[in-house]
Amino acid sequence: MTSGGLAESLSGIGESEPISGLSHEWMLRFVELRVGDPRLISLIRRWLKANVLEDEERHPNEEGTPQGGSISVLLSNLYLHYVLDLWFERVVKPRLRGEAYLVRYIDDFVLCFQYREDALRVQDALRKRLGKFGLTLEPKKTKLVEFGRFAQKWASKRGRKRPETIYFLGFSALQKCTDMEVVMT
Repeated sequence: MTSGGLAESLSGIGESEPISGLSHEWMLRFVELRVGDPRLISLIRRWLKANVLEDEERHPNEEGTPQGGSISVLLSNLYLHYVLDLWFERVVKPRLRGEAYLVRYIDDFVLCFQYREDALRVQDALRKRLGKFGLTLEPKKTKLVEFGRFAQKWASKRGRKRPETIYFLGFSALQKCTDMEVVMT
């Protein structure tokens, strides 16, 4: 199988940074789906609302998870589980013409598609989906990458000497001997 792939990433997100646009209201709804103890939910609510210290000044925290917070990664994973993972599996995949895969590590992810048309449709839907939950895609990290056994042919048609290389979580995916295109951020 070969076709286009779509690389997606959330704006302002790095592997060690918090999700800056995360909605506290949605976050607490998602936590309540998993946690039954009201004391723990109250603790998370207070933790999310804790002031941020910048240049020796306190600023209210209205959205996102505090930078360097020990629970930031856990909450980011929970948030994206509902915003991205379940949506992709239950809503997106059944509507696609071909196969598709989501690979995510904390807040970095790659979407893989068998067909270019599916990748383009999902890219538009993904922007809307993330916007609903206060998140955006990082334009510099979001791109369509053709990957697979025909990638060299497609690159030549577009005036490039070779297919693009994909970088994800510090790894470079070189395009050799593969049947499926990969989309990475």
